[in-house]
Formats: sequence, structure tokens, C-alpha cells
Amino acid sequence: MYALISVVRVEHFNAQQTKDIVAPLPLHAAIMLGHAIGAKLSAPVSHVGLVLHQAAVECEHFNADGKISTSFSSKRGACAFMVDSGRSDHGGGYASSATGPSGMAYQANVNASGAFSIILYFDEKYATKESIETVLANARLAGGNITGWSAVETFESWDDLLSRLRPGFFVLDASHQVQSSLEEGLHIVDALFNRRDSGYFCPVAVGYSLLTDKSNTCRGIRVPQPQGKSGITVVGHAFAEAVVGLIQLRHLSSFRVKNNPPENESELGQEATLEPGDEYIDDDEYEYESFDEVEDEEFDDDAKLVIDPNDVLWTYGWSQDKTTFLIQQK
Repeated sequence: MYALISVVRVEHFNAQQTKDIVAPLPLHAAIMLGHAIGAKLSAPVSHVGLVLHQAAVECEHFNADGKISTSFSSKRGACAFMVDSGRSDHGGGYASSATGPSGMAYQANVNASGAFSIILYFDEKYATKESIETVLANARLAGGNITGWSAVETFESWDDLLSRLRPGFFVLDASHQVQSSLEEGLHIVDALFNRRDSGYFCPVAVGYSLLTDKSNTCRGIRVPQPQGKSGITVVGHAFAEAVVGLIQLRHLSSFRVKNNPPENESELGQEATLEPGDEYIDDDEYEYESFDEVEDEEFDDDAKLVIDPNDVLWTYGWSQDKTTFLIQQK
């Protein structure tokens, strides 16, 4: 069963992918929110998809000496500098009793707001739209406030879900495209940053790599507890660093197909195929993805979206040595 949470509006979410990279795209948080919804409902979610409708970094404008300057805005009430709060002989940070900046929990200094649609695939138990809404009403996304959503709908068919998607950009893994470019001899800079006709590219955090072993003895961590009402099991604490990957933003219109769309529906775990004569429409300008020369003609108004769910939905997992946790696509 598929569930579509349409146009989730989020304010003041963390836009810092790492301390040096800012992008208003909470991919990792959104994918893990989808899995957390399944855990809360005792109905495991095996795959999650994300569609970007709009997003922008929050900024403030200051008038200094007659000149307008722009600065990132932090509206979360947290800070990443030392605060001598007087709570102890050592002062203390916002979220700890650190004696210096190196001991403080890192806080987001750049916020963003946006709207996203989230796709959930339940491969075992089913969930109702009412139960999903109940969990969503008490959730946050990347630390931001979820202020509303347009609708929650459930579907037995992947194609039925596609027919209900609002215009936007699918968030896709672009690592295979970079690897192909490197194998063709391109320099790493060109492979990462050259624009491609298939969409926009952006670096985001796709996981974390452990720097230390898990521990239950660190001060100030959540106490490990058995799985209960939260649906989540806390197994300890470890220090980690973000793993950054390259993602692609591909507009839904680039998946349109005309003429004779395949009769067989594409389901998760099955390959989507096109019959001879099927032609793609690429991006908003309706250009063909094929390099073959084609005649200029108008496309049918009822051109169909043909998308393989294996190509757009994300899952997660640990590396074999259990030191790296990543979200990933097929």
C-alpha cells in the first residue's frame, strides 16, 4: 500500500547539511520521518519518496550605515556559542554544561521554510490516513514546525498515486551520474558541478559515519530503553560526522510519456519498460531526452507519467562494518 502526504508545509527547519553546506532540502530527515511514521503505527515503511514543491532559506535584512545587508536567520531559539548562564560554576552552553565551545552540542544557525510531498510504501501492514495524520500532527521535520498539509491519501496502485502528485521535483540520487562522468574522464569538479539537462543538482547529507563506538555511559544522552509507545528503540550514543552526497532535482514533467504508454503498471521491485515508439518529454520545455532527431509537434494533453518507483523511492541501511548509516536508492 502507498500513502501520499501532499504538500507538507514546514517552517524554520534546519538548512545546514553540515557546518559548511547550506541547502533548504531536509532529505535525510524527511526519509527518516517516513520510516518513523511506520514505526509509530507498527506498520513498517520500507521505502519513502520526497517531492520538493518550494523551499527557501530564511534571511533577515539589516540597515547598517545606510546600506542593506542580508544575513541568515535563526528562529529556533538555539545558539552555537558559549553562554555563561550561571547555572553552574562553569557557566554552560544552551543544551549542556560544557566548559568550552568544543564541548557544546552543535545547534542549527540557518533555518529554512518549504513545502514537500512525502510518499510512503507499506509492504506488510496497512495504515489508515487518519492514523498517519495523527502521527504527523505531533511530528517535526528537521527540527522545523509542520504547520499543515493539503491531504493524506492511500492507494493500492502506484499509478493512481502518481495521478495525485502536485507539480514539483522528485529528489533523486545522482551518484551514479557522477560515477559515469568520472569513468568518461571528466575532472571531479566538472562531474559534480556542470549543469545537466536532466535537472538541478545539490549536495546534501545522506547519512552519518560513526567516529566512536556506541556508548551508554556518556553524560547527558538519552537513556537506552526498550521499544515502547514511541516505537523507537534507543541503543546508545556515538559521535558521528555527516556523509554528503549529490542529489538531483528532476521535475515531474520530465517523466511524461506520449503515444503508447506501457499497459503493465510498475510496482516496487519490478522494472518499468517502454514500448517502441514511446517518447519522453523532458523538463518544462518539453524537450526529448533521446538524442535522436525528432519532428517538432505538440504533445497530447493526456500524456502519462511513467516512473519506476525503484528509481525515486529511498530506503536506508548500515554498511557491512556497521560504521556508516545511509539513505539510498536502488
